[in-house]
Amino acid sequence: MLIQTEHLIDKKGVWLAMKGVYPQVEVDGLSNSFQVKKTIPLVVPGLVAERHLLIIKKKPIS
Repeated sequence: MLIQTEHLIDKKGVWLAMKGVYPQVEVDGLSNSFQVKKTIPLVVPGLVAERHLLIIKKKPIS
């Protein structure tokens, strides 16, 4: 999904992705162009399930 929306985001922008159980397989499969900058575990009142907010940034071209 990141590659398909890459052209829509400013070079200083980030993607916010709300996920359920921590998506390790998805994170491991990210292109080398992206990195997870921060993961925030979320507590949703009334919901007995895991939720995580991932903050993903495009790596600068070196």
